Amino acid sequence: MVIPNIVVTNNTGTSDTSNIGKRSVPRLIPMHDSPIRRRKRMVPKATQVATSREQFLKTVNVKIATETDKRKKRLVPRNRPVVKRQKFKSRSKRNVDHDLYRDNLQAFDEQAYDRMIKLFRHIDNVTSSNCRGFKAEDLELPGSVANGVEEKFETQARTALRLSHFLSNFLQNKIETVGNLKADKRLHVNQMFGEVISNVMGDSRMRGCGIFFDQDKFINRDGSQREFFGPYAWRSDDGTYSAADYAGEPMSNNYRQRTWFKRLKQRWVTTGTYGLDRYTMNSFIKSDRFGTSQRKYQQYPMFYSAPSYEDGRWIGPYFDCEGYAKDWIVTYSVPFFGLNILGAQVEFKGVVIVDLRLKDLDINQCPGLFYEPNYFKGTARCHYESTYCIPTPGMLDQKFQIGNYNCECKQGYEYPFLRNAWFFDGKFMEQEYRKQQNGEFSRYSTLKCRIAAARASSIHVRWSVLAGAFFIMNWLR
Repeated sequence: MVIPNIVVTNNTGTSDTSNIGKRSVPRLIPMHDSPIRRRKRMVPKATQVATSREQFLKTVNVKIATETDKRKKRLVPRNRPVVKRQKFKSRSKRNVDHDLYRDNLQAFDEQAYDRMIKLFRHIDNVTSSNCRGFKAEDLELPGSVANGVEEKFETQARTALRLSHFLSNFLQNKIETVGNLKADKRLHVNQMFGEVISNVMGDSRMRGCGIFFDQDKFINRDGSQREFFGPYAWRSDDGTYSAADYAGEPMSNNYRQRTWFKRLKQRWVTTGTYGLDRYTMNSFIKSDRFGTSQRKYQQYPMFYSAPSYEDGRWIGPYFDCEGYAKDWIVTYSVPFFGLNILGAQVEFKGVVIVDLRLKDLDINQCPGLFYEPNYFKGTARCHYESTYCIPTPGMLDQKFQIGNYNCECKQGYEYPFLRNAWFFDGKFMEQEYRKQQNGEFSRYSTLKCRIAAARASSIHVRWSVLAGAFFIMNWLR
């Protein structure tokens, strides 16, 4: 390849032949097209001696940021201050627990509503006088009818749990006589009746309470052994309290054949006491008969094994036709334990139960999640395009009834009538819907919230009319 001789003229007009025969073609490229020139303009004079790319980047303290499309390159200084994005606080929303179905316009379930109406008719038809004429399956309701019973009746269930802990502690610890102080004796029949009666009289929601010993597990204070013993107390509809022993019932109605007894016995007899909680108790006794001082029991701490609240079982709802309650009830049963005959091992001794009226339970007709076992969900008659459903607890005599909910207006909607309210009462909604189903005059179609902007528009129109009238009056003057 032959390199042509190129003569470069200086500013003085003389020719410069020092570069003749050298590769000086890049010098003829314009300055703005040369990447080297462009790079030199950004480099300080003290760093222009950098030749390699790595030294150049290290000297100038810059970095090359490549964009995602890898088409455009730019130099970004490393010491560039990072501007943090300002965080804005989000607006507070209304505290609504049922926002999962606000936008669900098909929340009402027509089939569930018809099924609910049939259920209430069946509950009203079964009474204590005609319950023996129904089949056994007709006296039982689906378990989803008693949805939420674990939380709403927890106080009453823990009353049975407290009695179970008392019996377990008493039957597992042998307190002997110490000095002049005599130890307590065995459990007494009257003591057991007193426990169940006091529980029923102390809680108005409790329909009945009972202690049921397993076969040959109750030993009286005099040392006699009873084959069956089941003291039970209940409250009648007229407010009177009664008590009886289930052992006097015939074997066909023996409490050992009841569901709440068989399930717990099968659970704890087959597996033993595995899963029970162990409790420690440091008891105090008087140092002498006059009670001048106190000291802890010599053989403390005292231990006993007892169940927890989760170890109990909820049974029902069902109609107690063979028992003493004679009503639709749900039953909570929990076991209690004691030492065996040898006194070396803890064994199953019996069951404590509490019966609660189904009519004292609140129902929830609002829409819920698909896996929630609620028999009444999706039966509220709200207009879900403009309102959402909120369950409300009923009064003492209006617990297990239809209509215990409110249809509150959504955000952006307002109550349409001249009333200081923001919701429609559920009982009124059910009443108007029932009239509409029967072909009577009903206002059910108007029981929905309106868009809130309608009020603002009407006010704006009124002010516009008043302003126009005022302008015309001034012009006429």
